[in-house]
Amino acid sequence: MSIFSKTKDLKLSNKAQITIIHPDGEINYADIPEGGKDLLLVLQETVGGYIEVIPFISTGKYMVVNEMAKLSPHEINRVATAIARDSCSISKSDYIAGTVAIIERSLLL
Repeated sequence: MSIFSKTKDLKLSNKAQITIIHPDGEINYADIPEGGKDLLLVLQETVGGYIEVIPFISTGKYMVVNEMAKLSPHEINRVATAIARDSCSISKSDYIAGTVAIIERSLLL
């Protein structure tokens, strides 16, 4: 089964979007507020706390995670972990926990 078989709520729009990857493998999309207003709040709400940014150098995107996700009981996000490992953004022994957001680098600059 493809990791994208659980994809829901794809919105085709001209607005920039956040890709949200849940620990169960479900993938959703959300529009970014116009003009970047409240982007930090949207990202914090999406990941469930303060954010940590993991760069994907080769793609110009960032994975945004909850900086405290591994410190409490948590669920490993296998899809996000595979993406981060494949991009060499985390070591092969590391993992990603919780819900994550993937966003274009230019939106955070």
